[in-house]
Amino acid sequence: MASAAKSRSKKLVALKDRLNRLLAELDELCTSSADVFEVEEQVSLIEQSFRVADALQTEVELDLEGEERQAAIDDWALCRQNYRVGKARARARMVEARGEGPIGSGSVSPGMPAVRSSNGRLPEITLPKFTGKVLEFPSFWAQFEANVHKRRDLDNATKFTYLLSNTDGTARNAIEGIPLTPENYSQAVDILKKRFGRP
Repeated sequence: MASAAKSRSKKLVALKDRLNRLLAELDELCTSSADVFEVEEQVSLIEQSFRVADALQTEVELDLEGEERQAAIDDWALCRQNYRVGKARARARMVEARGEGPIGSGSVSPGMPAVRSSNGRLPEITLPKFTGKVLEFPSFWAQFEANVHKRRDLDNATKFTYLLSNTDGTARNAIEGIPLTPENYSQAVDILKKRFGRP
């Protein structure tokens, strides 16, 4: 039984390594002039690897106890976050590509959201990351609202992707469980405003 647990643990390490490599490749594709179909295929490979790793992670956690289990849960939470962020960025790039052509045609830096200006170019806009500090919310929201939220040329799925990319800590935790769909964007905004937008 112990050897089976050790085997599962080794397999999980290999799967996490593969997932990290696929995510790194996805990041390279999103920042280059890659074809949108190539990005979609990479996302599909990542989703498959993630599902297998997630199932195995559950089995490995059941083999552990106490601090070891908690360490495994924390480690997987980090992997899951990297997966979500990578996938969200890829979706944003795919939306961009469908509207404009090849990915990377604008000057977009990894980790920085890009919004369309009226001339069709994608200016580089560095928005602050909101970590959940109530006193920083008004400043964050003012910039996010002006650069993303009020843009009529961005759909709600893209806005939601930018919102996720620009939150961290308790702010991110408040909205990360919400499925990334256009319909859920306003719900995520309401949650942040109610929780952090207090006077």
